[in-house]
Amino acid sequence: MSQLRTVLIRLLIVLGCFGNTAVGQGPRTLVVSQESSPVTLAEVATRLAERAEQAGCDSDSCSILVTDFVTNLGSTSRLGLQVSDDLAPLLGAKISKGRVLSRSLFHDFLAKERIPSRTLAEAKAACWIGQQLGATLVVLGDLDVSHSSPQATLTMLKVTSPNEPEMFGTDLALPQFSDADIVELEPFGPLAAPVASRDGSPLYTFGTGGIKGPVCKHNHNPSYTEEARQARVKGSIILDAVVKTDGTLEEARILRGLPFGLNGQALAATRSWRCEPGLKEGKPVSVLVAFEINFQMK
Repeated sequence: MSQLRTVLIRLLIVLGCFGNTAVGQGPRTLVVSQESSPVTLAEVATRLAERAEQAGCDSDSCSILVTDFVTNLGSTSRLGLQVSDDLAPLLGAKISKGRVLSRSLFHDFLAKERIPSRTLAEAKAACWIGQQLGATLVVLGDLDVSHSSPQATLTMLKVTSPNEPEMFGTDLALPQFSDADIVELEPFGPLAAPVASRDGSPLYTFGTGGIKGPVCKHNHNPSYTEEARQARVKGSIILDAVVKTDGTLEEARILRGLPFGLNGQALAATRSWRCEPGLKEGKPVSVLVAFEINFQMK
């Protein structure tokens, strides 16, 4: 059942995604304020614009990326998308210099890199995405929908240099939304499965039609990028590729990716993989196979 819900917005301005904060020293909160009456998204945009200018966003070269808001479950939703879509143009109208990056540009990048929505809750990953898109500042949002009066936290991050954060809170009345509006929603859809190999020969799927799957024994692990190492990324990439009749791989593509350039590392690694080909009635055939690559810091 739809209902009008009031969301507590805490705006946390954190300058410095990859700052030089010493180990054991968290960012220091400078200002915390709380108001009793709800404010509009336009008023929130005004305050973000003020803090953006204080953060150095005072020239035409400055650009701000508003990412998709995520829920306390760690993923985005129709509600999160709507709040982000509404906030971005309001913020763009409030800043005196610079611009707010296109939301479609952001979504096109997520779809290309196949970066799942749960990654958007991670500050360093959001900063990396912002850097790829040429952003100066990045705005993140977290919606806690586990209470009757959900809470939200907005975070602004400067992608290149460290500074001290500033926090304030306020009540914000959102339009009516239902439980369906907070269901997990990925920023990309499934990829269509290829129907033939590059040379035009039939392509089979492992586990169907009596196909014996390939056996891949020489799979060299992809290496970390320096950015991924600094961010201490842990997670997995899922890709699929065609294992040809000679045991080599072609047409590798990312189904679910990771940031920090790890997609490219994974795809590059597949070029050296060697497998025993799949079999149909005892004869080698080309088979489409999915692989999961896990990245774990030791």
